[in-house]
Amino acid sequence: MDLFMFKAQSENKKSILRSVFKSNSLSRNTLADALGLSSATVSKLVFELIESGVIEEYGEMESTGGRKPVTLRIKPNFAYIISVDIGSFYTRIGVVQLDGTIAEKRMLPTAGFFVENLFGLIEELLTRYRKSKIIGIGVGISGMVNYQTGRVIFCPNIKGWDNISLVELLQNKYGITAFLDTSSRGMAIAEYWFGVGKQIQNQIFVSIGHGIGAGIIIDSRIFRGSSGFSGELGHIQVDEGGMLCTCGNYGCLENYVTVPLVISKVALLLQENTSYSPLRYMINDIKELNADILIKALETGDKIVYQALMETGKQIGIALANIANFINPELIVLGGGLVESFPIIVDEAARIIKERSLVTIQQDLKIRKSSLGNDGPILGSALLIINKFLE
Repeated sequence: MDLFMFKAQSENKKSILRSVFKSNSLSRNTLADALGLSSATVSKLVFELIESGVIEEYGEMESTGGRKPVTLRIKPNFAYIISVDIGSFYTRIGVVQLDGTIAEKRMLPTAGFFVENLFGLIEELLTRYRKSKIIGIGVGISGMVNYQTGRVIFCPNIKGWDNISLVELLQNKYGITAFLDTSSRGMAIAEYWFGVGKQIQNQIFVSIGHGIGAGIIIDSRIFRGSSGFSGELGHIQVDEGGMLCTCGNYGCLENYVTVPLVISKVALLLQENTSYSPLRYMINDIKELNADILIKALETGDKIVYQALMETGKQIGIALANIANFINPELIVLGGGLVESFPIIVDEAARIIKERSLVTIQQDLKIRKSSLGNDGPILGSALLIINKFLE
């Protein structure tokens, strides 16, 4: 099934699809009112979309007199998207229905995961769900990409994925539409459609894990920049005399607030501070420190871990206060591995953002933790395809 078969649909049909995808409480009459079309035109187009199996009737609304209006929705099992997110630590792959329901998902370590492994998993899913039902393969990756050519340019935290024309490889091998973008942009789209940012027109999603990335949505559309490289929040310089970054500059934010750097910060504080810390009794060697141990230590009230996390939240907040002043979003969503492990960072970052952003900027600004968790990357990569379906 070719995604672009649907792009040949009339603009009115695509408007109906977009509206039904956004809300599953629309009837033919409410669609006509919302789109400025006649009831006869909407009824005809809806009939054609039902006949082709794209949408379906599924419930009734309260009647204001006469026959109860019937609500419409995208038919969940009409088509599927194979969704892949290649993160610094984990790779997630799943199958997502056209209505955003995750049919299946799995997670595996990224270390040792290469293109050949991806092909093997995709072939398994194509067999199980039937190739004829797959409308696309969406891929998000934690790195720099050229989304227009579908090429992975540089992944500082992932070995073996630099300079790969991934979309070309996938489309030549399977004859299915593929799309590539950064993980952060995919997750930003997922928050807009299904998360805490649902239908908020101007928002920023920030992913913090082993790296940092951001997805920016302006006027309900993902903003990629003139060359497609927007959202490199991790490479905002916060300390001119700081550490050398993988990008070649010094003092980038990514050198201070990622999971490995928080662990290093805790290790340094342990060496400098001789006060009581439950963490000291959880490890025999400083090299044993990892995120899971820090979570357990924080649960016991460890002040060293808490101090490191508050410093991290402050650094994130300072950077985002500057971004907020510049873009004036309605919402900033924080997600990624560090935030999922240590959600208290969100409150500290929010405090600093409110403290340091302009009064006119902060009065309508909300700071939230992602509500999608580990499903965010899978939904995000699928939505890269669904967005093209609905364009």
